[in-house]
Amino acid sequence: MLKIVRWMFLYSLGSAGIWKIFRGAVFEPNEFSNILIGQHAEYLRDNCTQFMCRIYFILIEFPLLSYALYLVATVIELSFLIGFFTRRYDKWLVLLAFVFVFFDQQVMRIAYWTMLISVIPLWFSSYLYPPASEFEKQNEV
Repeated sequence: MLKIVRWMFLYSLGSAGIWKIFRGAVFEPNEFSNILIGQHAEYLRDNCTQFMCRIYFILIEFPLLSYALYLVATVIELSFLIGFFTRRYDKWLVLLAFVFVFFDQQVMRIAYWTMLISVIPLWFSSYLYPPASEFEKQNEV
């Protein structure tokens, strides 16, 4: 059962990165600036004096900066695909999941905190799943 939760978690983040590539969004430098305009329209209309509102304006005004953040987010999402092939980096994937969710909350105001319950199988994967082959036994971390 926990393997399924692990795979679904890996799929949910990894497929988001794949979708950005197949859709071509990752190759469009203005993509994230346009997303920010749509996502934060109510903040941008008002006379914003908050710190994050100024950050939104900077990211929209400098599309290459926002594009760099978009590329980093895509690489983080794609990195979860490695979990389908090995459990060796699961603890690093847990860290990346927390970083991704934290910055998604800060920049996009989308709360994925409840999704983080799904990192439990990644954190305990070396204890929950014994190595399937002699090769994995020899190469365990």
